[in-house]
Amino acid sequence: MRTEEFEEVIDRVLSELPPWVASLMDNVLIVAMDSPSPEDHKDAGREELLGEYVGVSLPDRAADYWGVLPDEIRLYRLAHLDLGLSRPETEEEIRRTLLHELGHYLGFSERRLHQLGWD
Repeated sequence: MRTEEFEEVIDRVLSELPPWVASLMDNVLIVAMDSPSPEDHKDAGREELLGEYVGVSLPDRAADYWGVLPDEIRLYRLAHLDLGLSRPETEEEIRRTLLHELGHYLGFSERRLHQLGWD
């Protein structure tokens, strides 16, 4: 899957977000990258890193949260391809990863992510 195709899948997932999720997206970027930096990969503490949320989740933002750089949801293309899945399975994994990281942005617990099917 080429970078452009990876980004198209991300765009499609974003366009299909429930309105209640889309309306809460504020000061957050979705970033498609080939791979995490070695430091980010090490900090994650696991072998497989498909994506990550970097920032201050919505519930943790205080009244003085303004004038800051956007949070980032980073999705790693090569990690998804390394899973060796079919094209439809890869697209589904990208969707699940993006939703999972959006859940972290929204401040959802792992339990809530599981309930939503975003794990």
